[in-house]
Parts: sequence; C-alpha cells; structure tokens
Amino acid sequence: MTKKILKKNKIGMIILSRLTSTRLKNKAKEEINGLSLTEILILRLLKIADPKNICLATCNSSKNIFYKKLSKKHNLNFFIGSKKNVLKRIIGTAE
Repeated sequence: MTKKILKKNKIGMIILSRLTSTRLKNKAKEEINGLSLTEILILRLLKIADPKNICLATCNSSKNIFYKKLSKKHNLNFFIGSKKNVLKRIIGTAE
C-alpha cells in the first residue's frame, strides 16, 4: 500500500551522504553484520519504495566509487553535486 501512495503522489526519496566527514571519516561505509550503514538504509527504503523513486546523492569526490557501486547494485538513481552547498545538491537531485 505504501508503494502505491508514494507512486501516486510522485514522492521521491533522497539519501544524502558523503565520505569526507572530518569527525568520523567513512562513516557511511561502517559495517554492521556485513552491511554498510548506507546499504542498510537502502534496504529499508526498498521495502516501502521502488528503486526508481530513490536517489543516492553525494558530492564531488574521488571516493564516489562506493556510492556508484551501491546505486548500481540496487538500481537506484545516482547524483553528484556540490560538496559545500547541500541545498544545491538537493535541488539538483530533485530536478
């Protein structure tokens, strides 16, 4: 039922993530039971939404291979945007 509501109302989901944190580097790659934190989030979102309604958005970085592989594995949309301007990244993803 939730998937139908999301599709009918054209609601999408954006996962904003980057690996260049200064406090805890690579936190999105940290694993629990063999799955990265980002992949756990993706799997939970896939229970309520179609992959085409989920976009993984990150910033320009040489570490984006991790995100590209995840988005390809789960058939998600993928967007690379501004490193400093998160709002610009969200708007670019929504377009």
